[in-house]
Amino acid sequence: MNWIYYTIVAMIIIGGLLFFIKLLSFNVFPLVLLSYQYIGSLITIFIYLLIRKISFSVNRINLIKIFLSGLLVSTGLSFYYLSISLTSTSRVVPLHNVGVTLLPALLAFIFLKEKITKRVIAGLACSVLCIIFLTI
Repeated sequence: MNWIYYTIVAMIIIGGLLFFIKLLSFNVFPLVLLSYQYIGSLITIFIYLLIRKISFSVNRINLIKIFLSGLLVSTGLSFYYLSISLTSTSRVVPLHNVGVTLLPALLAFIFLKEKITKRVIAGLACSVLCIIFLTI
């Protein structure tokens, strides 16, 4: 059940973060804000890895994949932060969550051959409908 605990903690932290992003976007350009957050994250993660004595070594193929994923994360977050600064958070977050809900499930089905049951489809449909109704 650790995944539920981690998910709930992440949800609370990220939910609060989205509020602060909107609050700070009135005074700080969103990409400057994101840059400082990356610096803080890098320091925090570096300290955590040192304390836990986790190795930094990664083979070349995985390093390329990691950098590609970092490029995607930073580009996606840049657009996300810019959109939050341009309109209300209550419009951006639900629309963004439709993509965050559907795209990983679809990619996991296609590339990882994860099983999609009627129950999973119903759950995804309900979550998308809830997001749509929240934004109307």
